[in-house]
Amino acid sequence: MDQAKVQAVTGWPEPVTIKELQLLLSKAFITLKRSFTTAPILWHPDPNLSFLVEVDASNCGIGAILSQRHGNPSKLHSCAFYSCKFILAERSYDVGNRELLSIKAALEEWHHWLERAHHPFLVLTDHHNLEYLRNAKCLNSRQAWWALFVTHFHFFVTYHPGSKNSTEDALSRKFETESSPAAPESILPPTTILGPVRWELVEV
Repeated sequence: MDQAKVQAVTGWPEPVTIKELQLLLSKAFITLKRSFTTAPILWHPDPNLSFLVEVDASNCGIGAILSQRHGNPSKLHSCAFYSCKFILAERSYDVGNRELLSIKAALEEWHHWLERAHHPFLVLTDHHNLEYLRNAKCLNSRQAWWALFVTHFHFFVTYHPGSKNSTEDALSRKFETESSPAAPESILPPTTILGPVRWELVEV
């Protein structure tokens, strides 16, 4: 296996804070890294089979997994892992834009497999609003560029509850620190949020 495809897992530093230790203990952590980056869990991509791309974005970065189903009965096997830390500007994106960026980044990372895939592939995300990506009529310049890029791929976006995105969620939080700022909750920019306006009645 090309080490670049599993670097997101093999290069994951051991937990050092209490928060990180709640996820994994040191010995278990090393065992898990070895298991996720070798057979039988990890498989080489097969262009004749359908791909599955799972993505997640946290406050600080992106996590993604490329998978395929093999065997009879079929079982889902990972082919590659990806994680990336947000630059400062990207950390200011709202939830929707961070998730859009995670899709764009995953497709860019694995374009040599996905752009030439023999079958349409599925992208799983835990954000409902991304299902409109290809049909949205109002996009800002950054979103329009991302939308243009993804036209090179034949895929469907489907919602996947965040509670089931354990692995890609962990990859996206790999760069998180105790001092990471809280994520903005609103998907809409402040200028589009309306509030009630009250006028006092004046008797003439």
